[in-house]
Amino acid sequence: MGRFQRCSKCVIAITGICVSVFIVGVVLLIVGFINYMSESTPPPYMWSLSLCQLEDKNQWVGYPIGVGDKCPEDYVGEGAEQEFIVNKNVLGESIPYSVMVYITNKVNGSVWLNHYQGDTHVFGIFKTDLDTYPKTEFAYCGGKTMTIFRNGPLNEDDGDYITETCQDSNSGCVYEPARSLTSYDLKDGPGGEQILHMKEVKEGSYFRVSAVINIPSDATGSNKNDFVPEVYIEYRVAGRGPEQDMGLILLIIGGVLADLMPATLYFLLQKYYYKNDENSHNQEDIGIPLMELDDK
Repeated sequence: MGRFQRCSKCVIAITGICVSVFIVGVVLLIVGFINYMSESTPPPYMWSLSLCQLEDKNQWVGYPIGVGDKCPEDYVGEGAEQEFIVNKNVLGESIPYSVMVYITNKVNGSVWLNHYQGDTHVFGIFKTDLDTYPKTEFAYCGGKTMTIFRNGPLNEDDGDYITETCQDSNSGCVYEPARSLTSYDLKDGPGGEQILHMKEVKEGSYFRVSAVINIPSDATGSNKNDFVPEVYIEYRVAGRGPEQDMGLILLIIGGVLADLMPATLYFLLQKYYYKNDENSHNQEDIGIPLMELDDK
């Protein structure tokens, strides 16, 4: 009876361990699947550039304008870089981003963008001719809205600002463009894939951007107002983030555990019972002792 109880305890222990590991594997599979299927949080807004029109030219250039200021009259310069501070809560660590550019339909131009982490240059796109990139019609006008961040003054001629200020570094402002926009994904253009992938996000991340926008040469008179350009920069999530990577790891570990445990339990029980059966057969083969035969 004692030997039988010891055997039962061994079987129960083996079964309990394998079942527990199997359950752990299933739990890891579920958690891993949830994490893997989740999406990285996108930046809360697009960045809106301030533009100034060159005198007697069908050309606009990016120009940093302070709140309450206006473009210089009779401006003939080449524009200047605008700097946007990117707070820590805006871009996520180790999440790859593709830089998107949105400009008004029927205009073309170039964009220069450099991203810095402190004093370190981490990303750059230089002399980008948008005509060389695939474009997608991005009709946001006609009642649709988007969220933007704008350092400069509000320009009501461009569209309708649903909220009063666009300088909230956490939420930007809601804006309804007056004209349809065309989007350009800069990672799909010449030079191959261009991805911003920041390993560590700290306060002090920022980018500098400048733009030159050309409107059609036949845009004159009242028709010219249809081509007033708008330019927006967006950092779009372009791949798996840390949470998705961790989910993939958990899926692999959980899959291995859940897959192996039933076979492991079967193998251990088979080996255990085979060993016990072998011992039992050996004892039976011993036969009746000779002393007992003599007594009979």
